[in-house]
Amino acid sequence: MLIGAGAICLLLLAASTAAVLPAVFMFGFAAGGIMPMHPYLNSRYFDAAHIGQVTGAQAPLFLPFGLVGAPLAGLAYDTLGNYELVLQCLVVTLLLAAALALALPRSGANPVAPAESAG
Repeated sequence: MLIGAGAICLLLLAASTAAVLPAVFMFGFAAGGIMPMHPYLNSRYFDAAHIGQVTGAQAPLFLPFGLVGAPLAGLAYDTLGNYELVLQCLVVTLLLAAALALALPRSGANPVAPAESAG
């Protein structure tokens, strides 16, 4: 996440196509590390028998962000004429996510099962 934030900062400072290429490469490298974090963290904090249930319960939480992200970025571009604010917000979001990931408690030897629904 920190590499991704740094890559976006490089992208914001880029003045030529040649300067954009290292930023894009770094961001792609960082995305390759971020993508497997969700399943990895689920496997560390929840029992393997319940991973499907946990992942299914978490999926609707991601949906609103996926639905509004691109239209909001487009609105920012239409209003401001560039994506600088969008990229700056993404840097802040990545830094907050990195801080939260570092603040996670150490996973125990016995991952927990999700609470059973009453009913």
